[in-house]
Amino acid sequence: MLKAIGDEHDEAVAAVMSASVGVMGAGVEIAGGAIQMLRPDWEVSVRTAGRVVPVGLGARILQYGGAIVSVASVMEGLQYALAAGRSGKVGDEAASNTYKFAAIASAGSALSGVIGSIGATGFLLGPLAIAVLLSFVALGVAVWARGKESQPLELWARHSLWGLPEEHRRWVESHEMDTAIGALNAALLGLIAQLDVAYRLQMRGKEVLGPGGSMDYKIVLPGYKAEASCYEWALWAYRQREVPGQIIASGRTDDTNAPFPAPTSTKQPGYVPATTAPVIQHDAESETLEIKGSIAFSGRLDFRALELEVSYWPDKSDESGVARLIVKEDKIEGQLWESLF
Repeated sequence: MLKAIGDEHDEAVAAVMSASVGVMGAGVEIAGGAIQMLRPDWEVSVRTAGRVVPVGLGARILQYGGAIVSVASVMEGLQYALAAGRSGKVGDEAASNTYKFAAIASAGSALSGVIGSIGATGFLLGPLAIAVLLSFVALGVAVWARGKESQPLELWARHSLWGLPEEHRRWVESHEMDTAIGALNAALLGLIAQLDVAYRLQMRGKEVLGPGGSMDYKIVLPGYKAEASCYEWALWAYRQREVPGQIIASGRTDDTNAPFPAPTSTKQPGYVPATTAPVIQHDAESETLEIKGSIAFSGRLDFRALELEVSYWPDKSDESGVARLIVKEDKIEGQLWESLF
């Protein structure tokens, strides 16, 4: 899951963290329950309200386990909140609202777990039982929400001239018909193109060198046959008041796939040209070609937008059967690092 790019990457990170913390908390709870069952006479002294009182060791460990599981519920709720934002952005309002309900249920589960972990020993099982129940409810609602998300063909219809709601329409002019047909072919084939900008601190050992990050892209071409198919792609970058933009990485069938040279018109390209070479993997058994790359940059990214264009011909002898997909990333927050450093 961590190989995902874009909005889905954040959801995958939250899911992995939730699962990892949840397993750890469950292990602690199992240990506490076993001690409570096998050796209920084991006690520890706890200071509360200015006095020292004995508390069952197993019950105390159960409380700690409940607190850890509450953290997992928080991460689970974050995952569902991110999914609500992602689905809402593409117009899946029903799925978005359902994800929001799942996030609320996860928050309730976390709250119940916290109450159980800090409450009296005799009060322990009630809130923890509610926390477990709400966690199952959140999971079930999230699965329901996932089923409500639009499929590629449904998204294409929403972006077409007759799509609803109107703000999601993309191809409304007659000269955009070829783009719409190419996008339809891409949806039918299952062509995937993803683009994201990831910000991170640059480190050398324990020394912080400063801000930086990478421009990550991934292309998956289904039904690819080396002898019969062909493709071409280009990653465009746009600066403020710059028309047209510039190509910072590209590739095509039988290309050398070497690093793309920086434009001669720019003294400081704003990225590391040596990192523009893509990594290409062809799985002949599944007939899938994957193209991915990560273009590094240091300091502030001075691009205002990125655009990944992919054209794919499953049968290169049929020029009209092209699948074309364009992915844009126009919310690049290059100013973010300036506010932090």
